[in-house]
Amino acid sequence: MENNLVRSILAGVVATAVMTVFMFTAPMMGFPEMNPADMMSGILGVSPLLGWVIYFLIGITFAAIYVYLFNPNIHIHSRAGKGSLMDSVSMYLHKCYENGSFHSCNCPVGNAIDSQQGQ
Repeated sequence: MENNLVRSILAGVVATAVMTVFMFTAPMMGFPEMNPADMMSGILGVSPLLGWVIYFLIGITFAAIYVYLFNPNIHIHSRAGKGSLMDSVSMYLHKCYENGSFHSCNCPVGNAIDSQQGQ
């Protein structure tokens, strides 16, 4: 258990660092400039240092969700397949959130939440 915790934290830090490199090189590929610490600090009204901490904690959280919830419960033998499915689910949920409501993109989880709030 402890070994998985350490490995998930390390995986979250490494994956977040790799994603950060891509975000900083995005303008070279024609995408807008993206600074995750500035985004976090602007959204939450905190210092850029705390923005970085929160950004990496989110990455660690995603890795822990994969290790403890997703990986043991999804029975796909390919690691790449599991990772792709996890990415697809997280991107789908992000798009639902980005639209302002889980209900707006017909998300099953959001529909369940919306129906509970309506009672």
